[in-house]
Amino acid sequence: MENLRVHIAPIGYDFNRVTEPLIKGKADKAYFILHNSDRGQSKFLDHVKNELKKKLPSIETKPFYLDIWNLYDCIQKFREIIAKENEEGNHVFINVSTGTKITAIAGMLACMSFGGTPYYVKFVHPSESAIKTIRREEVFDKEELPIFKISKPKQIHLDILRIIEQNKNKMKKKPLIEELGKKGLIRIKDEKGKELSIHSKHSQLRPILDSMENEWEFIKVDASGRRSLVSITEKGSNALKFF
Repeated sequence: MENLRVHIAPIGYDFNRVTEPLIKGKADKAYFILHNSDRGQSKFLDHVKNELKKKLPSIETKPFYLDIWNLYDCIQKFREIIAKENEEGNHVFINVSTGTKITAIAGMLACMSFGGTPYYVKFVHPSESAIKTIRREEVFDKEELPIFKISKPKQIHLDILRIIEQNKNKMKKKPLIEELGKKGLIRIKDEKGKELSIHSKHSQLRPILDSMENEWEFIKVDASGRRSLVSITEKGSNALKFF
């Protein structure tokens, strides 16, 4: 089966900026992002779907409702869609010219972190106010935007953050090591199957935590030695939401 052209488009007051890229690009599927309050009653979505039904009847459309003013809600939904479509071999395009500024930022960050191509649709402002009205603005061809890859933390960094988060965002090193051992994230036995010493286990964890604290600033390690308390910072909490 041929790879599909999949678009993610937040729905705002603009009309042609949503529909034209889909029609001209012969999109196979479109995910429409709307605010929770629009569930089941968005006239903007109805007009978009009616236009597509006439000019691109083969397209598959799926609406998603979320808090479009919450950056991490938007990123998580974009990440979920991109991961699903990439797994099926499809290419994802994100319209960052519609919706809110938050959805635009989320779209760019999602493309830089998880794949996909962001694009911006230039248009001419209509002469009259478009607040709460459908505006059929004159649009130009969409322009794909350059993106730069965002460095992603190692998976073990995220695993450790999730373990600590499940323990009310702070945890002593000893139970953290025990949990990591249970999950197979650090070695707890040597090649002969003999239990490693607590010092050996701490030695495996130390460079990982050092990187998380000093390079990424995801955690804060208080005190010293085996009784050290590891807690998640705001950056660490945001990383869990993002990745």
